[in-house]
Amino acid sequence: LAAVRVNGSVMAMELGGTYALTVSLTEGANTLTFEADDRAGNTQSRTVHVTRDSTAPGLVVTSPAEGARIAALSTQVQGTVNDASTVTVTINDVSVAVNGDGSFSATAILSAGANTLRVVARDSAGNETVVERGIRANVIPPAILLTAPVEGQVTRGESLLVQGWVSPGDPGDQASEVILRVQGAVVGVGQDGSFSVSVALSGSTATVAATDLYGLTSQVVRTVVIDQVAPVIEVGGIADGERRNGPVTITFTATDPHLTS
Repeated sequence: LAAVRVNGSVMAMELGGTYALTVSLTEGANTLTFEADDRAGNTQSRTVHVTRDSTAPGLVVTSPAEGARIAALSTQVQGTVNDASTVTVTINDVSVAVNGDGSFSATAILSAGANTLRVVARDSAGNETVVERGIRANVIPPAILLTAPVEGQVTRGESLLVQGWVSPGDPGDQASEVILRVQGAVVGVGQDGSFSVSVALSGSTATVAATDLYGLTSQVVRTVVIDQVAPVIEVGGIADGERRNGPVTITFTATDPHLTS
């Protein structure tokens, strides 16, 4: 060969008889025309069209949101991509299907506690866009330890002391973040998870419910006995106002279904 050119620039021959030349491309469509001349003056040409694309694909992750708390060990990851070329999407290195309108939706497996979802969109030129979401997952509802009232506790029914401790199912949460309700009313929880409140008792049960940041709820119900009837007592062996001149044997009985002793 007498000469090899690309877009008029002479290409240098390398070892093995190949020709090479670094060619600058402009953004968008480019045309490369290759020409080869032999020593007899014959010329052959070939045209190649190539597109320079240095723009990363557009990527929007619509769910889950950053900081989301998922009450399951899996979640749907949804979003959209757009680019002038074909785009592939991976979620934590797992390929997902992209619909014709650029939308995608796939299930990602989660572990209990902190998780990072890494969504990568890659176009045919190799440009990438990355979106990460930090979320937490938990399937264990909060635990309630109710120390008062005890099951079957007897009360006059005017008020009832309800106290105990609550702890979140996710160790990363604070006990004070748990929403606690006693008889339907919200009650404050201390940093250590303790709570204590006196409530009016309108029925025969005391209900304590706890809801964590995931929306998981647990409930404890204690039955209480309302007793507003005084014991019936009887005194025998002596009458009111009676006079005696010696020892007296007196009998006493008290009748009530809830005598303490």
